[in-house]
Amino acid sequence: MSKSKSEINLEIIGVFYKRVIYRTVTLTFPIFLASLVACNSSPEVNKVTPPPTASPSSEAPTFSNTQTTTSKVSIPGVQNYTEIIFKKPQKNSSNGFFDAVNDSPELERELPKTSPFRVSGWAVNADFTQPADLVIITMGDDNTPIAIAPLTIDRPDITKGFKKNALAKSGWSATIDPISLPNNSVVLRAWSYDTTTKEAIQLSQEHKLTWK
Repeated sequence: MSKSKSEINLEIIGVFYKRVIYRTVTLTFPIFLASLVACNSSPEVNKVTPPPTASPSSEAPTFSNTQTTTSKVSIPGVQNYTEIIFKKPQKNSSNGFFDAVNDSPELERELPKTSPFRVSGWAVNADFTQPADLVIITMGDDNTPIAIAPLTIDRPDITKGFKKNALAKSGWSATIDPISLPNNSVVLRAWSYDTTTKEAIQLSQEHKLTWK
């Protein structure tokens, strides 16, 4: 039985589809799909941590001179810690900042209990004319002194901010051994101290530490 002309045409179309169209689609579709995915995917965005805004400086100073704690902190001219007058700063005023723990501005940190850590910042006296006589670092609500720090670190940002060259050495740093600190957690504060009046003005920011 001879095939009609229409049947012959259908067979030719079928062969053409299998050999040409089907093969082309099979080979090119994965390429098309990959291109489509690439176009729709978003590039990874790098998260940028902003610098701390509390202190005038966003640059970490060089710590060349630090004070390390001892079991009993000796404060010049003080026989008993109760002699120190701890005061809050005046409203809308700050005599300095407790900038960082181990160069990090985070106000809550988890640290190993076996490793000393460093605290740092800047401080000026009550009338903003010169660096504080020294900085006292305390722990807890009773403000127990655990370290003192001399004002020996250059802070050009403070000089520029206050427009006073006398404040050049207003940076401070201290290294603290946590072995004698409370086991669970501790809140640290820093104070601008006047050795003449025995007044200690709290610096801006306090840091809470817990242990790993």
